[in-house]
Amino acid sequence: MEGNKIRHIVTRSLVAVVLVAGAVTLSGCDELFYAFDPQYLMAVKKGSVSACRNLDDTDMQESCIGEVATNKKDVSMCEEISEKGNRNDCYGSVAEALGDPKLCEKIDQGHSQDSCIMSIAREKSDPKLCESVDYDQTRTSCYTFIAIEKRDPKICDGIKDDTKGKDKCLFDLASDAKDPSFCESIGNDVMKTNCISDVATAIGGDLSCNKITDKKQRDYCLDRVATERGDAMICGKIEDENVRDMCFYTIGTEKADESICQLIRDDHREKECLVRAGVETQSIHACAGADGDMVYDCHYELALGLKNAAACSRIEKEGTKDKCYFEVAQVLRDPSICRDIEEQDEKNACEKYTGM
Repeated sequence: MEGNKIRHIVTRSLVAVVLVAGAVTLSGCDELFYAFDPQYLMAVKKGSVSACRNLDDTDMQESCIGEVATNKKDVSMCEEISEKGNRNDCYGSVAEALGDPKLCEKIDQGHSQDSCIMSIAREKSDPKLCESVDYDQTRTSCYTFIAIEKRDPKICDGIKDDTKGKDKCLFDLASDAKDPSFCESIGNDVMKTNCISDVATAIGGDLSCNKITDKKQRDYCLDRVATERGDAMICGKIEDENVRDMCFYTIGTEKADESICQLIRDDHREKECLVRAGVETQSIHACAGADGDMVYDCHYELALGLKNAAACSRIEKEGTKDKCYFEVAQVLRDPSICRDIEEQDEKNACEKYTGM
């Protein structure tokens, strides 16, 4: 018995190593544990219940019988398994191997029976089999999977008494197929709008957004597509000025393109966009339009980007200018920058901390 225990420990260790390496894919936890046990493999190869019964423990025996039953596609062998969960697994495996949903009825656990039927329905791409699934959510999933696999929105019509489930089926189909035409059959207006917007964003098709009747949602769709594609021309189709400006701002700053920033109507937002674009391109004139709280941040970021503290000299407020020199000196580890600080205590602290 001690030898058997050691053998099982070694077997489990081997399986763990192989799984990490991604070298083997097996179904069922027991099969994972027994996959490299020579006695187990020999019993499965012999393909008989009696061979499986000669194994060390009950779990191993029943796992072996389940594999043999599946390999031989013989559901009667599952009756030899005493533990209900293992027996149900055996019925399910044989049913799927034979592609026979009627055998799923032998499973005495509703959820497992439904999963068995759904697996066979998907394998056969037969939505009619989904009708036999009892649990509403699993039945809806069954229709949805097959509708996606066959690219057929009519299959979603099989979902009865569940309008939300049917709409979700069409939504998932449209998203997977990247086809906004499937969104049009969705009954719920909000879900239909989200569907069109999601698909339009995925395919970069701003024309699809025009199918959205609500102006706010249409603008939202155009904004998503424009920013995803980085296409400022699409921003110009947005009716709401604030949304349009933000669209230009997002693309202008991401591309560091001052010409896009200049399309913004709001003066403050335009300046902020120009400043950020200028800092990104490290333009020495980037901070010319900065005002308010942006003045310091702009010159500081520009000084770091250029690795040149001269940008700090353009800050008019003395104390803030000294702060810029101090922080740039520390980041660049350059004590010579401290000499430009006017306030003596600040200068001494700068030389002290930068020189450390």
